[in-house]
Amino acid sequence: MSLILKEFNTDSLSTVWGMHLYSFGELFVPAEESKGGVSKNYQHSFWQKGRVLDTFFLVYISEGAGEFQVEDQPLQQVNPGDCLILYPGIRHRYRPLPDKGWREHWVGLSGRSIDQLLSHYKVLGKQQRVPLKEPSVVLGILAQVKQEVLQEREGFQVRACCELQRLLSMIFLQVHQGEVSTSRKDQLLRKAKIRMQEQAVNSAFNMPQLAAELGVSYVWFRKAFRMETGYAPQQYKIGLQIKYAGNLLTRTTMTVKEVAFAAGFDSEAYFCRQFKKVMLKTPSAYRKGAL
Repeated sequence: MSLILKEFNTDSLSTVWGMHLYSFGELFVPAEESKGGVSKNYQHSFWQKGRVLDTFFLVYISEGAGEFQVEDQPLQQVNPGDCLILYPGIRHRYRPLPDKGWREHWVGLSGRSIDQLLSHYKVLGKQQRVPLKEPSVVLGILAQVKQEVLQEREGFQVRACCELQRLLSMIFLQVHQGEVSTSRKDQLLRKAKIRMQEQAVNSAFNMPQLAAELGVSYVWFRKAFRMETGYAPQQYKIGLQIKYAGNLLTRTTMTVKEVAFAAGFDSEAYFCRQFKKVMLKTPSAYRKGAL
């Protein structure tokens, strides 16, 4: 694991400019090659309870994969090229997957310009995970910012913030230029999530069938759903099944096999593999931990 972390006090030039780079960092977490791809190493310390920041942060993932959650919303998968928008006062958590690892880059920003952005809450869009379309441009911006903060020449704060304004504008334009044409897509995806919740434990209900109900091709549906949630439709449905199974494990005396079939899985073995993959514990261990 390698870490670069730089934090800065406000200087007179950045105060006048209206934007202050409070924090800059890079973290590389290598993939853990443990049995089953499950490891407790390198998990972000705030994962269990989440955290609330008092400053605006952007986190960009350039390699690997992980998970991200805002308040009580469903977990989202994080992929290379995703930018996490962390608003102050909003509880969140994120971490790399143990069998994937990742490389993350972050900046913490404050100042009049950021206060103005935050006064129009979520001006960067409703989504707090934005897959950016031009990763080479983003990495170029971050490389320039890194050079400035490592050298710390006079005026580096202003020059670094100029680069980061480019990044903020990229996020803004990508989010809002797409909003005009997404109203029908949003309606379809909301309907899909409702149907998946209704049919989560129905093993006969499949995703091509759901796409047909919505009147769209499965290829389009799978791509649109993944862009929205970070998960393929079938992965999302399995997550709902696992959540249902977790409730049964902690609130009933049903055997693991009975829970597996009640949650819509075709076999106990497949259920146990999926449960451990999502919860990082076997069903039996999860039940014991809840007692």
